[in-house]
Amino acid sequence: FPESGSAIQFRPAFYKPPSIDAAVGDTSALCPLGQAMAEPQMAVRSERLDNVVRELSDNLEHPSWALIETHSRILGHLPLSTLDSWRSLARNTSACLTCLLKFPDDANVLARRFRDELGVVWELIPADELERATLRLHAWWVKLIGEAAAPQIAAEAADTQLKNLASAIPVLTLQLAIARLRTNLSMPSEALDFEREVRSSRQHILDALWRSGDLSMGQQLLMRVHADDQWPVFDLTNAAITELQKLLSRPIVTVLTNHSHALFRLPQRAAVGATQHTDHHLDVANVPSICAVWAMSGANTDWWREPKNSNALRQIKAFDPLWFEEAYRHAIRVCATLNIGPKLSA
Repeated sequence: FPESGSAIQFRPAFYKPPSIDAAVGDTSALCPLGQAMAEPQMAVRSERLDNVVRELSDNLEHPSWALIETHSRILGHLPLSTLDSWRSLARNTSACLTCLLKFPDDANVLARRFRDELGVVWELIPADELERATLRLHAWWVKLIGEAAAPQIAAEAADTQLKNLASAIPVLTLQLAIARLRTNLSMPSEALDFEREVRSSRQHILDALWRSGDLSMGQQLLMRVHADDQWPVFDLTNAAITELQKLLSRPIVTVLTNHSHALFRLPQRAAVGATQHTDHHLDVANVPSICAVWAMSGANTDWWREPKNSNALRQIKAFDPLWFEEAYRHAIRVCATLNIGPKLSA
């Protein structure tokens, strides 16, 4: 296998001769995931796996989680892409999120491996899905412990897991804090501090990314650092914004139009969604904010699964990972300030 830092992508796979496929016996004793994996026809197997994964995403007590845990323990030395069950999980970010909550001790490792080996883009997880996951987790702990006996224990246990999830995926820290606050699970300092900042320094939040001149985050963290570098150009900004406008409600589009300079670096005299530009900085500068808007608005993410778009996103992130994360996290703050996505109070 290549070393962990190698750029070479290597995916071993299991193969078995057709005679074995033809000899699949009774699978009724297997869990639903095991039954789906035993299906010899690839197209049918993929469909059955996706159906089981949808069930897993909503059910922390699903019997197939035991098989997932076994795969992780026994076959964890192999890339996750080796098994089609992991690949099916990667196609459902809600199931990936539930997986991290189901196995909190492995959350840090799994979050990284989902990202690096399966291409999961945590930055695109819808904010409302984080809230639903919070409710599912709390309900699971209530059932496990018993709310009548110790309601606070269940809430504290769920809240601890969500804080650990934020440590595993730092870009989700504010979104998870808002979800914890909105579901009355706790009063996280991240959400309360941000709420106070919005009241006292709203304009500063809106100006910090691009509208503070030489002191803006864009100038200090990106433009000066890469002044002499060759930037990746895919025209992804225009394509993504055009697609996003189709998915968003009219009020959100209006808000984005009125505050476009708070989120995006735009070519001179250009408007959001312009089809022509000559600024080769646009993709690296704007894609973090585009992902933030996508996540906070809860827009459908199927467009990002297209190979052309996912490959472009991967290369843009790789150009400057620090910038991408910092810009994304601030764009989340801008979206929350503009009431794009879940409000701070339910």
